[in-house]
Amino acid sequence: MLPEDNIYPASLPEGYEFVIEDEPEFDPAIHLQLERPDRIWMLSDLGYDEKVISRFASPVAATSAARLLSDEGIAVMADITRKLHPFIRHNTHGARVPATLRGTTHRSRFVRDLCLSPEITEFFSEMFHTQLVPHTITHQQGHMNFQPKELRKEVDTWHHDATAFDWVLMVHDPNKIRGGRFQIFDGTREEGWKLMRSGAGIPEDRIITPDFAGPGYACYMQGSAVFHRASRLEELGERASLVQSYVSTNVKVPDPNWFDWIRPTEGSINDVNYIEQACAPAEWARHRAWVAKRRLQELMDELPLNATAQEVLHAMEHVTNDLNDLNDLLRRGPVSHEESQVNRDLVDARHIS
Repeated sequence: MLPEDNIYPASLPEGYEFVIEDEPEFDPAIHLQLERPDRIWMLSDLGYDEKVISRFASPVAATSAARLLSDEGIAVMADITRKLHPFIRHNTHGARVPATLRGTTHRSRFVRDLCLSPEITEFFSEMFHTQLVPHTITHQQGHMNFQPKELRKEVDTWHHDATAFDWVLMVHDPNKIRGGRFQIFDGTREEGWKLMRSGAGIPEDRIITPDFAGPGYACYMQGSAVFHRASRLEELGERASLVQSYVSTNVKVPDPNWFDWIRPTEGSINDVNYIEQACAPAEWARHRAWVAKRRLQELMDELPLNATAQEVLHAMEHVTNDLNDLNDLLRRGPVSHEESQVNRDLVDARHIS
């Protein structure tokens, strides 16, 4: 990873602080136990054709569950999770995920260093055949999902991610509770959305349910391409997962990271809703600037001096389109969920055009 690819902020966002007292220092030799998964699904296995695959940074879709944390790492992560419970946000009004926690890397040094671990980054990159770096949007580093208060709600409904790559790690033993399983649709994201919007739902015989042998196991995936969910719990119990996101340094392909506008709300700087939303515009500006910077460097390195005006225009649009999209969104201000989904559909269509 180049130094310029680490854009973790020099100071914490206002309203955040490291709150875990006496937490151990993360040590990969002690806290990691990286084991290769038994199974790797390619995008082609899920039904993507070659044209679409060429628009993604990696041909790999997802893996089976494999050990990521050692016993020591599991114990530390479980303890930190318990101490972070006061910051959980319980979402309402039909939110996709009923209980979440963002900004964990701004509250725990251990979680921060785990999520920025070069050992995991290189391990992930090698499996997916593209150089990855921890996500340029720090609120997508180490976010957590928890069990809902009501059994009728799924832990996380069917979706594909707004970020490119991630791993999903079980903090608690998923075999000690019924339900709440991480599942993958055996198909493309477009087919998944079509089935859900038609009311047919995802057929049981097309659901892949990776086997998590215990806590500290993780699935790796190109989440922007994989339709997935965490199913409903069948009994009340403790369930927490840690999700760490990444971006690929391959910026020749369309940027799959999607800016779903986080609407500003009135609130205290100490309120988790408010401070996450307050950071969103700057976080996305930093991400798009990182993409543009890499694309500009590639343009300088690779654009032939005898390129035609049309070729230069195409190269410049590749650099500036994402910046212009963000500028337009910031000028418009908050958008509704329905508008956001329409915008996402348009971006998805451009992604495979």
